[in-house]
Amino acid sequence: MITVIDLEAFKTLDDAYQELVGKYYPEKPKTPTISEKDMLDINKIQEYLFAVQNYNYILIERENKLKEFQIKDTQFQEAFKKYIIKHIRASTLLEKYQDNLFRKAWEYGHADGYQEVYYQALSLMEIFL
Repeated sequence: MITVIDLEAFKTLDDAYQELVGKYYPEKPKTPTISEKDMLDINKIQEYLFAVQNYNYILIERENKLKEFQIKDTQFQEAFKKYIIKHIRASTLLEKYQDNLFRKAWEYGHADGYQEVYYQALSLMEIFL
């Protein structure tokens, strides 16, 4: 299923990302452990076995959340690319040049946020003017 995302509907790109993708990358749960001393206590062993079983369910749930996160993140990245291409007036370029321009802008700017990716794309667009 392809979702159409309108980034113009949001005040900032960060707001859009948090609303559409989520605030946090799904964290990995802490692995259960048992000490050597507790291995002699049947109740502690049962608690540990229950914790391991529960941990496995949590891991499966996390995997599902991670897949959902990755799908939403990919959809957002595609919408962001279209947003950039539209706003720097690069839609007249061949698609392969649009892809390369966005890829380079992302590579140079994503560590500093969406605004920097935009400025990098704008700077790279000067090559075509």
